[in-house]
Amino acid sequence: MLVTVTWLLRAPGSPAAVAAQVAVAASAASPALRAPLVATSAVVSPPASRLPASNGGTGRSDCSLQRSAPESAPDQGSDMPGSRDPRVAEAARRLRQRLLDSTDAYARAVGLWLDDPDRDDRLAGLVELALHTSDPSLYALAYRSCDKAAPNPASGCGQLNARRWAELDPGNGMPWLFLFEAAHRNADESGQQEALFHVGNAERIDDRERAPMGPIVDVTRDGRAGLMASRQLFEEAVGQAAAQSWPLAALNEACRGDRLADANRAQACLGVAALMAKRSDSLMMTQAGGAMATRFTGDPTWRERSVATAIALRANQPDLLSDDCGGVRRALDYERRVAAVGEVEALRERQQAARPSHR
Repeated sequence: MLVTVTWLLRAPGSPAAVAAQVAVAASAASPALRAPLVATSAVVSPPASRLPASNGGTGRSDCSLQRSAPESAPDQGSDMPGSRDPRVAEAARRLRQRLLDSTDAYARAVGLWLDDPDRDDRLAGLVELALHTSDPSLYALAYRSCDKAAPNPASGCGQLNARRWAELDPGNGMPWLFLFEAAHRNADESGQQEALFHVGNAERIDDRERAPMGPIVDVTRDGRAGLMASRQLFEEAVGQAAAQSWPLAALNEACRGDRLADANRAQACLGVAALMAKRSDSLMMTQAGGAMATRFTGDPTWRERSVATAIALRANQPDLLSDDCGGVRRALDYERRVAAVGEVEALRERQQAARPSHR
């Protein structure tokens, strides 16, 4: 996971990279856009684990017993216990196959997304699924996979576009950030204005970075090999998501310096940053929005609040690298919830559930 986090911090245009690059500068801000970071969604207790629990649900005994068997190769150089165990490798292979064989189109898309990037038909398969779906998560997965890939007419990626994603996902500003990036790249000023308008009037920024974990958890089988295989795919999914293209570098470039002298552009840029800070489904995007809003307004509280929010919420995150079966089950159940409602909301639910009840 350390490698993945380092990649996230270095990836050009990633939320972490943008947040790190954004510096405080003086510019005016309306009082409404200085409002604190507040979530207004309902809070419910996290659901009980839907993964089978053996030995009373603790998970330690069954994992310890299975781990006592000799493995064919040591785990040197691996972050995950048992990652070189042939039983884990076989369980991972079966898990991938269950995804590819699923009757659910999004699960099949996740299976292709996790497949060998060098497979010629991988992108073509994703595109084919995207062309026949009304699921914005599936379309976004295929579109962003194509967006980072080298041009290849055989993939069919040219048939996908962010405007179609926006049609499937009304209220989400994320596809409009990609449309802004394309307009900025083509020096299309009217396209930039249109995209900024739509992002500023969106209800939310749904990145759905961890949505692929839902199908992975759904096809997980219990026992050490099955759970460790699922965690192995989780780490692969995090790496794949980190490698996706991010549409923030163009926004950061277009919303700086002399460009902010235009009052309309300044207000539009600040509206986008405020939406990211207040209504993103991931903490990375929340912090990037806070950092950008601080630069636009000169008000450090934007950045401070977004960082404080992230710290407070992450205190409720389960140990995603636990090496006992009970811990892995809890982590996977948490990831299932993140896939359904987003990282920010899932952590708010855990924060609320952890508070002592006053009766």
